[in-house]
Amino acid sequence: TSIDPDPSKQIGKTISIKVNDTSKAAATYALSTSTRNVKEGSGFSTYIRPTGLTQNQTVYYSITGSGVNSADFSSGAITGSKYLTTYGGTQNLYFRLANDRKTEGTETLNIKLFSDRYRTKQIGNTATVTVNDTSKANTYSLSTSTRSVNEGGRFTAYIRRTNLTQSQTVYYSITGSNVNSADFSSGAITGSQYFR
Repeated sequence: TSIDPDPSKQIGKTISIKVNDTSKAAATYALSTSTRNVKEGSGFSTYIRPTGLTQNQTVYYSITGSGVNSADFSSGAITGSKYLTTYGGTQNLYFRLANDRKTEGTETLNIKLFSDRYRTKQIGNTATVTVNDTSKANTYSLSTSTRSVNEGGRFTAYIRRTNLTQSQTVYYSITGSNVNSADFSSGAITGSQYFR
């Protein structure tokens, strides 16, 4: 029997072998928070839930937002890392906001997870938390004991302050057409007042 050297001519039957794919899909990461809204001075947790993690891994996080910096937090860093293990399940990060008494308006925190320390390769979703500004600005109001006074008479000026969070020195002046220190027998036309 001779064999035809032409490779395009099959001889015998075709046998099929099925290859089962035992590899797993790439790991995924889900970020969530304990609350979507938080007040200044309060805290919240961020949860990292990895799925399909086949080996231990260090991931890196960051918190960003318009005007957001480390001074906005009394606990928890705005950048850091978390070591994830294949058996560890969901991991959490805790943050507490500073009650800074600065009127900043509502802020949005964007929490992201990265696979590299330079934070160029984001993994997972972006979690957001809205910070409601509960602080109030310091205010001052001036009033006097009378609106009209004769020469030789006297009056008192009152300084009323609101939401003062720390000691402060304020400065005053009295001005007017042709008004100078010779017009007063008591009290200086410029000076200061210390509040504590």
